[in-house]
Amino acid sequence: MSVYDLYFAFGKPGTYLLDHTKECCDQRLPRSYYEWVDDHPIYTVKSLAVNANDTIFMAWDDADDGSWGAYNRGLARDYPILYDFLQGEGLEKCRVAFGPDPGDFVAINPETGSGKYVHSALSEHRVLKTSRRVKHCSLGQDDAYVVVWADGGVTWACATGYPELSDILGDTRQGDVVFVALNPYRRNEFFIALADGIVHIRASALAEKHVLNVLRDYSNIQVKTSSVTHRKQSLASRLGFSSSRDETKEFTQFIMKEVAGGIISTAIAATFSCTVM
Repeated sequence: MSVYDLYFAFGKPGTYLLDHTKECCDQRLPRSYYEWVDDHPIYTVKSLAVNANDTIFMAWDDADDGSWGAYNRGLARDYPILYDFLQGEGLEKCRVAFGPDPGDFVAINPETGSGKYVHSALSEHRVLKTSRRVKHCSLGQDDAYVVVWADGGVTWACATGYPELSDILGDTRQGDVVFVALNPYRRNEFFIALADGIVHIRASALAEKHVLNVLRDYSNIQVKTSSVTHRKQSLASRLGFSSSRDETKEFTQFIMKEVAGGIISTAIAATFSCTVM
């Protein structure tokens, strides 16, 4: 499996979904979701959006025949503009993200490049008023957004609510970013997959541990959680390393070779290595 096979979505606090090649893992999604998937085999989740009121949109690839399907609950009531757009484009063809405020959303049809959104920052800066085709878009707190373009570029405004993610994006080049999900209900919580196989997740301790445990089975994916980052920054400072970009191969090799038996425990040393599948 590669990072291109990953999909992650945040819902209300404590709710998320991680889709990978072996299975689809989730936590505390709405009951209607579980009732639906029990009767509909899902091979690959293409899009999932869940708001604080459990309004849900999902598009997927069917496990039985490879056909595409879509499911929604509450869209016509809570997002009438979005619902009309999806009806016109075809629900199963679209990708949807909800924002933190009631009625905020962005919807994209990757096949046609058509889009529809209700979001103050996207409207103000006219981000999507361009001929570039959108691959993926995510919305967050404080009018934050991240747009991943089909040509490999990324446009974002998230430094206020998601400073760590903004720093990560600032160090990327065109083609580096595969997928990004902002948590629209909690600042500085996000999931980002990079083309080099590195996945960063900032979320609750339980969510981070779950994602780490699931993805450690894949030897070509390296998961970096907030606990790993904070430990590295603290240790880098003590050893005289720069903490701005200390997530390097040389730094890790130094840690494992020189100080694994002293400054850091075996458990922390394992965290550095076992996240590489």
